[in-house]
Formats: sequence, structure tokens, C-alpha cells
Amino acid sequence: MSIRHAANRFRRTWVDVWNGTSWVNSATCGAFMASDRFISDREFGNKLRNFLTDPAQPMPAQAYLARLAGTDIYLVGRSSSDIQNEKYSTLVTLRRAYYTCTIYKFESTVAASGVKTNPVRTVVATSPCDHENITFIGSKEYPTVKFGDEVVILPANIDVSTSYEILIDNKYYEVEEVYDFSGLKYCRCLVKPAPTN
Repeated sequence: MSIRHAANRFRRTWVDVWNGTSWVNSATCGAFMASDRFISDREFGNKLRNFLTDPAQPMPAQAYLARLAGTDIYLVGRSSSDIQNEKYSTLVTLRRAYYTCTIYKFESTVAASGVKTNPVRTVVATSPCDHENITFIGSKEYPTVKFGDEVVILPANIDVSTSYEILIDNKYYEVEEVYDFSGLKYCRCLVKPAPTN
């Protein structure tokens, strides 16, 4: 039995991928592998999975969301190939997206007098996401008030910058830093109370 044949023997899980407008059913088939281990300093469990595919039937290059069993949505991360003389499998990192977020930016308009108006939240995108708590930060003005310091994980293709806010479950996450990790976009955020206006 060849390594390629052995590596692809257990490819039995069909995956749907999001093409930007709709789900493409059964886009590829692979072995969906679980792992119980730390995925960061704070997170433990099966949020992070590996998906083993045949190089002849890889995860589509433009795929940034995958769906298993018709309901569970995963963010598609980095892929790497196992090679011995020729590619015999491709491993794709998937992270479970437990939440849906709305991404906002602030936009001002210029009044007829030439004065900028107050900034208004404008929706940039809506996306599946995940988040994890890092720590709490004390307020500089009010020592008894603490703000949550968290990371929001988004698909790599989402446009986000440090002037944006992310809304998840009625909490606003003010984006402080943006960086790429394992083929996904990580946003270090401060959790803010929901605005009253």
C-alpha cells in the first residue's frame, strides 16, 4: 500500500464551502480529525481541527468558510502538504466559528458649512467568527471598572483595521491590533459596553 493510499483511506467527510454568495455543497471530501489539546495559552478543546484532503481534490483555494454536517461552520486557515517524492496529502487547519459578528467602521460627512459631522457607525461586513478571553484591564479613570481584553478570530479575507469595532452578542469589541496567524485574521480587542445612542 502506498503512503498516498494509506493517507487518503479515511477520507469520508464531505465539506461545503462558501463562495462569497452561497454554499457550494460537497466541494471536497476529507478526514476530519479531532484533537484535544491547548490551541492557545487560554483555550483548550476541539475548536481547532485538522482536515486531511487528497491533493487531487483539495479545499478550493478561495474557500474561507467550510461547513460540516450542514450546520457547523469553520474558518478555513492555512494548508500544508505532506511530500515524499510527490504530494500524498494536504492538511487544512479549521477553527470552529461559534459566533456571528458585525464589523463596523466610523464615517463622518462634511456639512455644507465645511465642518465634519459626528462619526456614525457603518456596517462593513457580517461574518462567522470566534473569540477568546485573554485578561481584564482596569480603567485609568475608574479603578473599580474593568474592561475585557479579548481576541476575535475572523476569516483571512475580512477587511478590518484598528479604527473598526466588532459587535458580538450585544458587546462591542474595539480593535486595538490586527495580525495574521495560521491563515486566519486575529484582532486584539477591548470589550466596551453597548452604546446608549
